[in-house]
Order: sequence, then C-alpha cells, then structure tokens
Amino acid sequence: GPSPDDFGVTMDGEVLGTPQYMSPEQAQGRLTDLDERADIYSLGALLYSILTLRPPVDGDTLDELLTKVRSGQITSMATKRVGPGQQSGLVGRPSEMGAEVPEALRAVTRKAMALDPKDRYQTVAEFVEDIESYTHGYATRAEHAGFLRLLLLMMRRHRGVSVLLVLMFAGGAAFTLKVIASERLAQDNARIAESNMEKAAQEREYARSAAAAANIALVEAAERDLDGEDIQRILADIPPDLRDQKWEYLHGKLENSDVTAEAKGNAAWTSMLPHPQKPGVLVTLQSNGWVRTLDLKAKGGGIEDVFHYEFRASVDLLAISRDASKLALVRMEREKAVVKASVVEVVQMSSGKKLAELRLPAANAIQLNFNPEGSALLCIYRTVADGAQHVEVRNLKNEVEWERGNEGGVVGEFREDGKVVRLFSERNGVLELDAKSGEVQKTGAKLPWPSGGSNFSAAGLGLLFVPAKDWASVVACQNGGGRFMRRFDVATGKVLFENRCLSIIGMVALPESNLIASLAQRSDRCVVLQYWNRDTGLLIKSMPLLGNMKGGWKLVAHPKTGDVAVINGSRLRAWNFQTSKPLTSFPVGPRSFDFLGEPWRLVRAFGGGPDAVLEILDTRLPDYAKKPVAVFKDPAFTGARVTATKSGSVIAVVGPGGVRIYRRKGEGYFESYKGTLPVVGTHWTLNGDGSRLWTGAGVYDTTDGREICKMDRTGMDLPPNVAGLSDWVDAQTIVEIALLRADWPGAPEDALERAMVLWDVETGKRTVRVDAPDANGLCISPDGKQVCEAGNDMRLRLRNAQTLAVEREFRAHDGAISDVEWHPKLPLLVSSSEDLTVRIWNLKDGHLVEELHGIASQPDQRPERVSISPDGSMLAVRGGGSGTLGLYEVAAAKPKTAPKPAAAPKAAGKAEKTPPEPSRKSPQK
Repeated sequence: GPSPDDFGVTMDGEVLGTPQYMSPEQAQGRLTDLDERADIYSLGALLYSILTLRPPVDGDTLDELLTKVRSGQITSMATKRVGPGQQSGLVGRPSEMGAEVPEALRAVTRKAMALDPKDRYQTVAEFVEDIESYTHGYATRAEHAGFLRLLLLMMRRHRGVSVLLVLMFAGGAAFTLKVIASERLAQDNARIAESNMEKAAQEREYARSAAAAANIALVEAAERDLDGEDIQRILADIPPDLRDQKWEYLHGKLENSDVTAEAKGNAAWTSMLPHPQKPGVLVTLQSNGWVRTLDLKAKGGGIEDVFHYEFRASVDLLAISRDASKLALVRMEREKAVVKASVVEVVQMSSGKKLAELRLPAANAIQLNFNPEGSALLCIYRTVADGAQHVEVRNLKNEVEWERGNEGGVVGEFREDGKVVRLFSERNGVLELDAKSGEVQKTGAKLPWPSGGSNFSAAGLGLLFVPAKDWASVVACQNGGGRFMRRFDVATGKVLFENRCLSIIGMVALPESNLIASLAQRSDRCVVLQYWNRDTGLLIKSMPLLGNMKGGWKLVAHPKTGDVAVINGSRLRAWNFQTSKPLTSFPVGPRSFDFLGEPWRLVRAFGGGPDAVLEILDTRLPDYAKKPVAVFKDPAFTGARVTATKSGSVIAVVGPGGVRIYRRKGEGYFESYKGTLPVVGTHWTLNGDGSRLWTGAGVYDTTDGREICKMDRTGMDLPPNVAGLSDWVDAQTIVEIALLRADWPGAPEDALERAMVLWDVETGKRTVRVDAPDANGLCISPDGKQVCEAGNDMRLRLRNAQTLAVEREFRAHDGAISDVEWHPKLPLLVSSSEDLTVRIWNLKDGHLVEELHGIASQPDQRPERVSISPDGSMLAVRGGGSGTLGLYEVAAAKPKTAPKPAAAPKAAGKAEKTPPEPSRKSPQK
C-alpha cells in the first residue's frame, strides 16, 4: 500500500498529524526523495497484517483509506489478533480477541511504519536484524529495553539456569524470611518473657512489700502487748531495703536509751546508788570488787575508778552517807560454805579505808540507811536462822541504840531532819519512831503489804513500795492475784487510785518530776520500764527492754535529776524523763488564742458574760496575765474563737454575740468591723493578709462582711473532736476535714465517711475529695505545696496540696494524734497526741528531734492543740480538761553553737589491774 511519504504528511509516533497539501513543485521534489525507507514502511505494514491478521488501515472507500494513510490513522496494535474462524477484516474489543501481539514486535512495527522516514529503520538489514533479535530472544533496538527487560529476556534464553537461580533465590529468600520470622518470634518471646519477668518481679516486690506491711502490723500488735521479744524477732524478718521510718520508730522502742554503758573488765554490776552530792552520778560496785562512779550525762557513762574492795565474794553496796564521805558495804562471813555472820563495813568514800565494822547475825534482805550526820545506821534485816525481821539503829561503834521486832515485813528510812525513823511494816502499818529512842510517835492506817518482791533498795525502801516525800501517801504493788498498783492515804488507808499492772519487780520515785518508774518482768529476756504519774496513777510511757536472761535485772534512779538506769549484768541503759515545764502558762479556751507576730505577744478571749474580754498579752512583762497591754470588753467574747494573721495585723473573733474584726494601728488595735456572719462548727480562719475570712459557710470580706462566695455543703457534716478542721492552702483554695455521704456502690443514704476536700473560694464548689478515715487535724506547709494530716492511727501523712494524694507517711506517736503544726522556717513538724507527748520531727529523715513529755497527769488533760510563733522560736500547747496554755521554747529551732576546739589529749590512764588475792595481813581484814 501507499506510504505517508507519498502524500507528504508528518506524524509524531502514533499521534496523528495534520494533512499538508503540496504544490506541484513540492510534489516533484518529494518524488525525488523516495528511497529504501518507503519499502520499509510497506514491510512494516505487511508485518502488521501478519501480526494482527488485518490491515493497518481500514476504510469503506478509497478516499477514506487514502485519508487515513495520509494522516497516519493506523489502527492500534494494542488489540488482540483475530481468532480462528473470525473474519480477518473485523476488529473487536481486546477482550474478544486472541493472543496479544508481543510488545517487542509492536515496537518493531511502529518503528517500521513511522510517518517520518528518519524515525524508521534506515535499511532493510536493520529491520531484519531486529526481527531476528526477537526470534532469538534478545531485545530489539526499537523497544529501547531497560535493565529489567534485558534480564527477563536473558532468563528466558536460559530457562534451566534461570529456574535454578530462581529456586535458589526463592529458597534463600524463604530461608531468610524464616530466619527473620524466627528472629522476630524470638524477639517477641523475649519481650513477652521480659514483660512476664518484670510482672513477676513487680508481683514479688508487691508481695515483699505486703509482707513487710503485715509484719509491721504484727510488730504494732506486739508493741501494744509490750512483747519486746516478738518486736525484735518480727522486725528482724523485714528485709533491710524495706525498713522505712515506721521500722525505725518501732526498732527505737527497744534501743532508745539516752546513755548506754558497759562495765569495766566485763564484770557485772552488783549494785548502784545515786550519788547524794553529784546530780546524775551513780556509785557502783562490780563483781570484781571495784567501786566506781558512773556519770549518766556522759557518753558511755564516763566511768571512773574510786577504789578496789578486797572482799569480792557475796558483797553488796547498800548505803551512802548524805555528805558522800562514807559507804556501807555488806559481806557474808563464811565458815565451810556456811554463813556465820553478815558484816557491815563502813569505808571512806574517797579511798576505801575502813572506818567501822558492824557485825550482824547471818541475815538476808538487808537494808541500810545512814542518819543525816552519818554517825549511825538504820539496819533492817531478816535472820537466816529463824526468818525473824529485825529493825535497829546502830552507831558506828557497833552499839545498838534501840531495836524493834515483831513487825513482819518492814521497810524504813530516816526522815530528812534525822529526828524520826519512818517504818512501813506488814503488821503495824506506817509508824513514825523517835530516832533516838525508837518510841512510837505517830501511827497511820494499816495498809496491805506489798507482795511479790524480796529485794530492797539502798535507801531502805522496798522495791514494791514508794512513799511520798512526807509519807502522807504511799504507792504499793500487789503482784499476787490481780497485780495491782495502788496509792493509799497513810492516815485513813483510803485507796486514792488503783491500776492493773504487770508483774513489777522494782519501783523508784522521781520526786522532782512527780513520777514513779517501775520495772516489770515480761519474760526471761524482756522487762518493761514504765513511768506513772505519782498522784493519779496515769501510765505515761512504756518501754520494753531486751537483755541477757542470766544477767539479772536491777533498777536505780537519781531522784534529783530524774535519771533512771536499768542494769542487766554488765550492761547499763539510762533515760532522763524529766517532766517538761513551760516558761509560763495561763488559762485559755480551746481555740481562743493566737500569736500576734512576735513570739511573746498573744491574743486571747477570756472570761464569760459581762466580764468576757479580748486581751493582748505581752508575756515578757511581770504579771502579764493580770495586766494585759490592751483589753476589749464585750459579752460577745464569751467562749469566743480567735484567729490572727501571721503578722498580727488582723484579728478575727467570733462568739455568741457575733463577729468582731480588729486591725493594728501603730502599737494598738481598733475594731474595724462588727456584725453577724454564718459560721459552721469550728471553722474560723483568716487568709494570709487578713482580707478574707473563712467560716465554713462561706468566705467573707473582713472590711465590710460582704459575702465573696457561699459554700455548697450538701451531704456534709462535721467530724467530732477535731482540733484543726480547715485552713487556707493558698489565696484561692481551702482544705477541710469533713464527713461526706458515702459514694461507694450500694452505700446507705445516711452513710457518712471521713474525707478531706478542697474548696474553690471563688465558686464555693468542692474541687477535690479523697478518703481520709483517720484524719484528726491538718496544717499547711509554709510554701503551700503540702497538707499534713494528723491521724488517729498515730501517723502523719504529707499530702499534695493540689490533689491531696499521700506523698509520704510516717509513724509519730503511741496514741492518736490530736493536732499538728508546721514550723514556719525549718523542715520541722510539731505534733501532739493522746500519748501525752508533744514531739518535733525532722522532715528530712523522719527522726524525732525533741519531745515534751509528762505534761499531763490525767487522760483528759492531753495536749489537744499546738501552735508555733511566726518566728518559730516559741511553742504554745493547750491541754484539754485544765484549759491551760503553756509556752515552751523550741530547742530544735535554736541555732547550733560552733563546736569548741578539741582539748589536748590527756595522758593515757592506768590500765585496770586484776586485784591480788586477799592477804591475811590485809589492814581491811
């Protein structure tokens, strides 16, 4: 067929061009350009027909056919060939046709039939070469094959090798994928295993923590039973890494002595007596015969040698003269292991030189007491031969000045002036005898004899019997039957108090503190040291102590200083339990006082009815309680509650007669507002600058009483007996302890739970609520970031001030905590408790740094509120019942003085020598 060259048209690939008509001159020139490439076009058309089984150009008329040739309208080869039995002139849709023409042959055909001769094969040889390339499996020049096409053709040419390579590649890929999958599976399994291990570790750690918490609960139960052995055993089972502050607190129950000392030479202490001239110093006798002094104020006891007593066997130290110049020691004189006599030797205190010797019959339960001059001894003893009890006064010449028998059990001492001997006898009760003649001058009621003890103190008093200083009353223990401690009126025999107690083995008096210390046997290894108020019998403190079951136990006290020592073999532990005394005290109501800026200036509402007043006190002035620096008189102050800002610039008072606001002006105060505001319970707190007042019902402006917001108290009630019920966290938030309707599923309508809530002072809405079943008081940290909760469960909890979540918790007392206050400048917390103590805690390590004790003699007098002055130097403690406010200096807040330069080292002391065996020529003998 004709080629487009014959018509002078151009075509860009398969894009149809626009026919162009030439002049005769152009046609004549065109005919001269016909060459081999026109034949190639015809060969391409032939190849097209062979491949597609149809001509490249279709048309119904010759003109249509020629027009299509001129314009290059060649039917696309993307269709499929006509199938067998079909008409060759028909062109169907690709889906209706047979096999598709290979792309390589289509490219060859398109190149051969290109409109522009320059785009065709230039020679038939080139055309044939491309066709042969296709037939041999190579890429044609026309298709411009890429790398992948060339690779595919090569694989087709080498099918066997290609199949093998593909199989190898597939196998390698499969192996690689399998390895990758295995690695992923292993990693997944490792992650699962690691997760399981972490979960198991967390579960183990939770189990360990839960077990430690359970053990702490068991220790607290043992603590309540005063079982020191169980306390020690269970505490030892808690792993070291889980021993928190609560563990330290409970462990301190066993190891809390102020002084610990070990006897020299590992020789047990035989006896100890208080030094009459040196406060806090004991005179001791050891089993190796050494007489030494021991200073209870010095670390390690400050033990110093006095002299060595030659007779070491069966020796006891029983009395010291009041001027500390003489000691009375008792030794047993034996013959073939049989005691023939009890020898009392009076020796010089400084040297041990014998001054006198008193020979008594073989006796036991010996008591000795010097008269004030040190010239005679009251001797009370029971003879071994007949068990008879003897009372006699002997001078140092071994002469009996008078004697008395038939008393049964008996204890006694010289009166302070030496003119009277006081006896408490089993048969005749309390007697006063003339010290010179032994004649009875005064008798008292017959009292039950103390039972259960057989040892006696060096002062001549039975260990289970403690008299008042004037012997007007006595405290005695009966260990038989019910084990009671009773106080008797000597004149009438009336029981003044009666308490159940443990099996007491020793008692000593601490007259300066109005306390009695007792030692009770809990088991072979455990004793309990207890302090009691002498007047009321109130148990103040109990401490279980562990020791050597074979060491024996002894109790001794220094009456002038309140030091108490417990001896077990060669080990001594000592405590000082002086009653804390305030700098000053005066009566106040429960919440009717506050500091006014300076530690010495306070405000209090006082009195009732027409005599009710609001007073400004300056505690530096003499008789300040009777002569206040400012007084506001108003019946409205009857039972009023008072609160002031830290600076003391604003005072708010509420009473039955309404609300009063006072502001500072110069050195005085003036009333700036008077009115009535709704108040809920004990809520009554000023914000930091005194501009707003919280009353529980709402927040009010202190200048005019205007309501800023009203609180929605739906479903709320007030818990009873809570000292610190609420306070300002910051200018926008108030925290409160309240009883709220229970919110757990199925809770009854009237069920209430103790909780802590945060109030928004702008909206009057509760923003946060958390359960706080033990909350009994609260205070805010100076920076406003934490709220400290005082707990009925003896714990202090530090809560986040924004969420009220517990951030820290520690054990602080042995009874419910009544109130807590944050020190304004130091990381210290002050807490008061039903255990009758006020304690100051270091928040850095949770350790106790200071304690006020013995400040109440009745349970209802426990410290119920504490307040710290704005500078942190003064502590105000208000006791219940008595309604007395005491002011104490905060020792923990005082700046520490620089340590003194170390003294030059002393020459080494002379080492203790083992004393020689007694010599027959010894002067002492």
